[in-house]
Amino acid sequence: MIRKKTVFLSFLLMILGIMTFSAISVGAQPRVTFRFNLNPNVYISIPRSPSVNISVDRGEDATYFIGDPITIRYGASNAGYINIFDYTSDGGVIILVRDQRISSGSNLALNSSVSGPAGVERLIILYTPKPVGDNQIQNFIESPHQSGRQFPLSAVNRTHFNVAARTRSTILSLEPSSFTIEPGSSYTMTAQLTDANGRPLRGANLNWSTDNGSLSSYNTITDPNGRSSVDYYAPNTTRPSTAVISVNFSGGGGASPSNVQSTVNIISRTRPSEIIMNPTSFSARPGDEVRITATLRDINGNPINGRTLYWTTDLGSFNKSSVATDSSGRATVIYYAPDVSDVTTVSVTAEFRGVTGLGATTTTISGIIEPIFPITPTNTLYYFDFGNGAAEHNFLTMRYTGNLVNGFSLSDTYSLEILSGNNVDLTFSPGSIPEKATLFIWAQGDSGARVRVTFNNRNPLNINLDSSIIEPDNPKVVNIPIQSLVEGNNRLRIEGDAARRRAIHIQRLVIVF
Repeated sequence: MIRKKTVFLSFLLMILGIMTFSAISVGAQPRVTFRFNLNPNVYISIPRSPSVNISVDRGEDATYFIGDPITIRYGASNAGYINIFDYTSDGGVIILVRDQRISSGSNLALNSSVSGPAGVERLIILYTPKPVGDNQIQNFIESPHQSGRQFPLSAVNRTHFNVAARTRSTILSLEPSSFTIEPGSSYTMTAQLTDANGRPLRGANLNWSTDNGSLSSYNTITDPNGRSSVDYYAPNTTRPSTAVISVNFSGGGGASPSNVQSTVNIISRTRPSEIIMNPTSFSARPGDEVRITATLRDINGNPINGRTLYWTTDLGSFNKSSVATDSSGRATVIYYAPDVSDVTTVSVTAEFRGVTGLGATTTTISGIIEPIFPITPTNTLYYFDFGNGAAEHNFLTMRYTGNLVNGFSLSDTYSLEILSGNNVDLTFSPGSIPEKATLFIWAQGDSGARVRVTFNNRNPLNINLDSSIIEPDNPKVVNIPIQSLVEGNNRLRIEGDAARRRAIHIQRLVIVF
């Protein structure tokens, strides 16, 4: 629809009952409107006479936004009368020029503005040598392609242009943009629609969707503040998952489309947990004390503190049957090895019984208990042992310096701490020189520490100690050079690493011939 600024029209039009009439004042001139839908195929069949012309300033098929100015240019080769009809996309017909008298070769212009509605707007110009009667207007409007039959010596032409609504850009926001929720629970989400200047848009239709879970509503209307809310319901699941909630505004009312999304983290109601045991296995003798540490952590490896672990065993006992984890998730107990007459396998279990938000878990390790067989003096085996807090041995003589300390063995027994200047001095007699001799030593030292073993002041043996704890089933084994031994009494001297000044700890030593 075009709003006329100047119309050379002054008449009174009588309309038959089948017509509709509307006169809207533009300036001081009337505008007459009919209702008729012009078929596009009829429109393109209208002949384009070279003796009459009509055009718009942007050219045929150009686009104008509602409110844009428009100039219509028209004229005729011969003197006569001009009528111009404007067919709008909603079925309206406006007479822009009515029986305007023009001279030969004239070119005129009509300045106006585009009022819509959106769609294709079609202009048809009719030239006649004489004025058109009022009762002939309706017939021409409905059959402009047959003007030659109605008006001898007439000429017609046409042009068209597109009308578009000028849209406002919109911003659609969703709060919260992301959040965490437990399975089976709900959360209220609010969307707001505004224009680019932050002004809320009320009465807008919003479409909601989600790829995981459900919503209380999938279509909402914005309130005066441009807001609308729905409840999101998370699915029941035992595994962590995610969901995406989408809100879409499809546009309308002069506003452009927009959309927004929010991400939901669905965290399992119960986190899995695990227990890591250290050591993972052990060996001990009856009466030994084995220190066992369990670490409780979640599935991501994070320590869990302040939770109780319960300890059980099928043989033996503990200093405590339950221990709470510390800030590092650790709980430590002492296992007391039982008396056995044969090599016996035992199991030790740490159990976490679970709490709200954390699943229960258990871990079991196995150990071997080796019976103690009395060792009597013999010239084929010599030993010493500090495990019980005193020097037990069957050497001919034994002298040592150093301190008996606790805490450097897996079984939590005593050992002799040897610093620079400390030593163990022993004598033994294998009788004649043996064919083979082996030394077993249970010792501990920091990385790089060594223990020095010398037989009869001859070539010393340096034994590297690279273990952080003394394990009952993991001694250092050294073959004794036979040339270092003599018939009769032999002397054995054990010293620390004087050069590195590192402490070493010796629990037990055995020589077998």
